[in-house]
Amino acid sequence: MSLKQRIAGLIQGIQDDRKHCASLLPLLQRQQQLLAATDAEGLAQAGQEIEQLLDGLRQSARQRVRALEELGLPADQQGMLKLIQQLPSSLSTQMLESWKALETSLAQCKALNERNGELLASQRTILAELTGKAE
Repeated sequence: MSLKQRIAGLIQGIQDDRKHCASLLPLLQRQQQLLAATDAEGLAQAGQEIEQLLDGLRQSARQRVRALEELGLPADQQGMLKLIQQLPSSLSTQMLESWKALETSLAQCKALNERNGELLASQRTILAELTGKAE
């Protein structure tokens, strides 16, 4: 694979991940509503959809790591930023904006997912107390 193809793949992967995050965020918000409503059926369905999107994000992250390693760069945020800095100005600006937007979206999804996990843990604790069963 040529350098140009690797970079094009990274750019496409970032754009795809932004779309995944755009779909994931409302699902996580819906999951939070379903947790509050204790809607087990809705939670199961939302959970499946969320897991599919997370699988896509995980796969894309692995591909990004592999591409950065193949380019001889650190397989982390610093490696991505180093690559972006080495690109021609117009492409560098576009890719940096897209990368930063992805990071922001991922942080939002992560925060909401953590909050949902806390709500679920709280509900399990309350249920265990009400039923007299230890967790």
